[in-house]
Amino acid sequence: MTARAASQESADRKLAERLVWVAGVLHKEGLLDGFGHLSARLPGDRFLCIPKMPPGKAKVEDLLTLDMDGRTIRGEREPPAE
Repeated sequence: MTARAASQESADRKLAERLVWVAGVLHKEGLLDGFGHLSARLPGDRFLCIPKMPPGKAKVEDLLTLDMDGRTIRGEREPPAE
């Protein structure tokens, strides 16, 4: 892995951790129920998204990386229908 790729992987991981943290906070505050949808844009026309599951229960390992057409690039779970 090149230094640039490793740096991008680290940045993606940090954003994934923040997305999971935000989902947890919104859930605890009652602002997000089991049907909410959260995502975060990544460089290069990709985005992170919480799969079809209650967002407040998501872990970093659950997240999906999708392209702008909604095709899964990384992850095993089913993406939300939105």
